[in-house]
Amino acid sequence: MRGLGTTVLARGRAGRVSEQSRRAGDRRLAAIGDRYCVALCAADGPAADAVVEEALSAGIAPTTIQVGVIMAGMRRIGELWEQGEITVADEHAATGLSYRALLPLQEPLQIAPPRSRERVVLAAVEGQTHVLGLRMVADVLEGAGFEVLYLGADVPCGALRAFVAEHMPALIGLTSTQAHDAPHLAQEIVAIHEVNPLLHP
Repeated sequence: MRGLGTTVLARGRAGRVSEQSRRAGDRRLAAIGDRYCVALCAADGPAADAVVEEALSAGIAPTTIQVGVIMAGMRRIGELWEQGEITVADEHAATGLSYRALLPLQEPLQIAPPRSRERVVLAAVEGQTHVLGLRMVADVLEGAGFEVLYLGADVPCGALRAFVAEHMPALIGLTSTQAHDAPHLAQEIVAIHEVNPLLHP
């Protein structure tokens, strides 16, 4: 019984250590994300790039950097814009810098031979211009070996339907972040289903 008690105690300590390590990692990631946001607010490209390179050198997974650093920084930029603390020009500059910051992550994301898996189409619905997240998804899928056809922002429904009919992907991903884009999203889903009833966006 003493041995069993010791084992349970050891597991409890291991759990606490693991939780403490996770929290420390979360705080570290948040701090890196804050520094990245500061660089974006200053329109300081070299500083933003350095933050991403530092995160990679520290062994942080590229997908974690995408979400916990770049997207977290851009989310804060969006909040500042909504509060009137920065202009749309500042937001556009931050977006451009964030696209550049994705480039060093592409090679670490490569875990399978290029175009060794199915074809995927990624597009933003008509009227949708925010596609940084979609680009991140494209990078992850390309790294996993999928053949990604990335159409980018504001794809009209008719053009998407024709493209899908021509290229017949195995999967299609659509992005829409604004409530007023919902009708376009519904239209494009219906159009895709009409082209290929077996394809589910």
